Amino acid sequence: MLIRSLGQGSLALVSQHVINLWFIRRRGLTIGISGVGFAMGVAFLPSLIEIIINKYDWRMAYIILGLIVAATILPLGALLFRGHPESFGLEPDGVNEKPNKALETNYTAAEARKTGVFWLFTAATITTSMLATGLLFHNYNILAENGLNRDLATKVFIPIGFLAAAANLITGYLLDKIAPRYVLSVAMMLLVSTLVVATQINSLTGIYIYGALLGTMQGTAGAISSTVFAHHFGRRHLGAIKGLVTTLSVAGSALGPVLFSFGYDMFSSYSKVILFSALLPFAIAIAAPFIKPVNQRPSS
Repeated sequence: MLIRSLGQGSLALVSQHVINLWFIRRRGLTIGISGVGFAMGVAFLPSLIEIIINKYDWRMAYIILGLIVAATILPLGALLFRGHPESFGLEPDGVNEKPNKALETNYTAAEARKTGVFWLFTAATITTSMLATGLLFHNYNILAENGLNRDLATKVFIPIGFLAAAANLITGYLLDKIAPRYVLSVAMMLLVSTLVVATQINSLTGIYIYGALLGTMQGTAGAISSTVFAHHFGRRHLGAIKGLVTTLSVAGSALGPVLFSFGYDMFSSYSKVILFSALLPFAIAIAAPFIKPVNQRPSS
């Protein structure tokens, strides 16, 4: 579990961090494009893993997945990864462009933690990680409670992947155009809708609707979380700022399955704990449009 958690947190942090370092004006769209690969993995990998487990066992599935990562991600990372563009005599957004200081502001991690914007988006990130992980972790049991078998439950991942890919692109584009807090409100209402629908699924059509909502929500929330902290607080101290957010997010993802298990033990049903948990994203959705933006000061 420790190795798994370290891998999940560090891979997400590093991959998103480096994109934020290289882009300012088109940061949202670039993050959205990068999220398509993750979304396609969500669409196809669960079915592939299910096939491997049925043919061999879960241990062999882990070994095969580890070998795939070692053969692809490790060499590509060593070959292509680059840190700050300034370290190579370049600037964000293009090699021939000088940075526009009016486009970027820089807050330290301590300064960021004093703002309402930081805690609003951090709370949203934790909430999404917690509840989405809870839904996915208990996916088969939640759908079995509604009378759906394991084969049908696996089909939920197909629309998740495709809709997450589309939502990443659309949200990334929107984040370059409008204030992120408004997009966040939409993402949280999508999460509320996903939680409500999860308690009502009783057919294949319902599975696809649920998967579409869950995928759209994950793509939207993922693009926001990957972009918004650099947008508000700049690149200079982004590692420290995002490090805290990622730590809390991973903690939230660990808490989600436990919360749903505890709720099931208490109520003998997933529906009540799922509906009760929807109050949290609903509150964030209502509060988001009214949060005061941070002061935009030129980067020095």
